[in-house]
Amino acid sequence: MNHHNRCTACRVRRAATLYFTLSATVSALLLGCSVVYTLSPEKAVADTLRTLPEPEGTVLLYESEGFSFGSKDSCIAAYTYRLYGTQLAFDDIVRHYEETLSTDGWQKEESHSHPSWASRTRHFLLAVSSNAEASGAPAESIADGRRSYGTLYYLALTYMVDPSCWQT
Repeated sequence: MNHHNRCTACRVRRAATLYFTLSATVSALLLGCSVVYTLSPEKAVADTLRTLPEPEGTVLLYESEGFSFGSKDSCIAAYTYRLYGTQLAFDDIVRHYEETLSTDGWQKEESHSHPSWASRTRHFLLAVSSNAEASGAPAESIADGRRSYGTLYYLALTYMVDPSCWQT
């Protein structure tokens, strides 16, 4: 038995990708589409991050990705956490994301304790926080970042397969 068959994280990733692929295929068929749309949750997150401009002068210090599951089978989420260092003030970082995301149809979420925005489709939630420890980055990465930059912040981008799961 090879590593990918034994690895729980690998099985979870395959199950999440299969679920999303099947959901997208059924949705496409129900809508009468002749093209089958398949996009994995982690690819959706990666594509969104690739098009999201970072504040000028920020440096990526750490990144982690994964999956989480909710109370229903359809509550599968892919996420990426990124820890950044910059000389900008945290308020300037928040302002950058407010301006960038509002022009792309994202809506500010007031129900969270840190600045957060939901995408137009409600599948994505993006949050920024000045609590570097919450990023999951190793302590030495955080310590190195604090020595080199005036501000550390983390960005969390989560993609929920079923957007109704945000309420559960």
